[in-house]
Amino acid sequence: MLIPAQTWNHPTYDVTQTGFDSNLIYVTTHSYPFNQSGHIELSRESLELTALPQSQPVAHLLTTPFRRFNAAFGIRVLDSGDASYAVRIGVWSPRHGIGHFLEFGPAPERHIVATIMRGAAAETLVEDQIVRRDILGSYNRGQQFHVRVDLDKDAGSSTFHLSSEQGSPVSGGALTIRGGPADPKYREVVSDPVPVRVGAEYQFGGFVRTVTGSDAYKLVVQWLDLNQAIVGISNDWRSVSELDGWTRREFHATAPVGARFARINLGSGNGTEMMYADLFIRDAKRSENLLKNANFSNGPQKWKIEGDPSSLPQIVSLRSLSVQSSVTKLEAPELFKSLRSSLTVSATGREAVTRVVLEDYAVVVPHQRWQVVRVDDWAARGLVVGLTLTALALGLMRALKSNRMERGPSLHRVLIRLHSAIENRLTIASLNTIAKGSGLSSGLCCYT
Repeated sequence: MLIPAQTWNHPTYDVTQTGFDSNLIYVTTHSYPFNQSGHIELSRESLELTALPQSQPVAHLLTTPFRRFNAAFGIRVLDSGDASYAVRIGVWSPRHGIGHFLEFGPAPERHIVATIMRGAAAETLVEDQIVRRDILGSYNRGQQFHVRVDLDKDAGSSTFHLSSEQGSPVSGGALTIRGGPADPKYREVVSDPVPVRVGAEYQFGGFVRTVTGSDAYKLVVQWLDLNQAIVGISNDWRSVSELDGWTRREFHATAPVGARFARINLGSGNGTEMMYADLFIRDAKRSENLLKNANFSNGPQKWKIEGDPSSLPQIVSLRSLSVQSSVTKLEAPELFKSLRSSLTVSATGREAVTRVVLEDYAVVVPHQRWQVVRVDDWAARGLVVGLTLTALALGLMRALKSNRMERGPSLHRVLIRLHSAIENRLTIASLNTIAKGSGLSSGLCCYT
């Protein structure tokens, strides 16, 4: 019995998957043309690629013959290396050697670039010819982005949607510090001193965020005398475990004896990178912020690296970003003719290390006609159950018949004789009853 597929109701999505499934994702730590291996850490929650010098680890998130799919994930570039692109995400065709890619470039520009590229197929596409290249924006190390990938071969479109999380809770920029006391090159950052009154109570703090690492952060006030010598310190190193994204921290302190000035001192723990924004020192009885350029809207002005006045602190922009890049079949017709399309992410290291983390992965395949069509219809389910039960009943009857024949004619003859004996007994009993009623000889009852 054949029933057309369009007769039934169909689900909205044929496939929905959340999290990284090691059974469905193919990873390799070594890829052509690089001669060294990188490192990949894969769990249900995250995928981390580390490209050591001269390596390119690759993860194939999806390879499918389906003509439409939507994938989404969060991405953070923790180290941007020195290759022409640190991280590359692509929808590409290994058969036709063409792809649509989203690239996160190296420092110091850290551009985000969309490209259409032709090349040779290896673990990922090896660049040969750039068909189109568009600069979409820039990123900061550790900045969280959300990426959505939409492929529709029938419509002839491939689209990357890229958006950053909301920047800091304030306008301006942020100051970044990386390293820790164990690093000989590590330096902390201080603000210009501001005047204070001995015995007065002050509030200080700002917004703090961990970029990478798990050690500690430092947001303290140094109290200075008239000669700018330190006469006291309020607050101390604190664990980053008390932070959740951008976290506002506020502390209270009293200016000690001898204090005439105060300044903010910022630092980061070993192996940890921190961001600070919208810092403040204010008299507890007043609302005025004593710090100048507290939100870094004027870059590093009024801030300096302690012990290295010739260098400037690193200030990054916190503007949010929301852009997209699309490719049509007019620009890359082979991309949409390909039998199978792949969604791949790779990290590249030349002389420096590149690290990237993907999180919150989800993929959806909208319903579409294929060799097999998925349905979501109660009538279809009922029909399948009914046909299954019927098949089981027919199979059982056939099995019983086969079993009876296998046990041979002897059993069959026994059953016939037993049936005849029962019939004879019933007949004799009936004749005896008739004889008694008519007065005939009772000897008939003795006949067997």
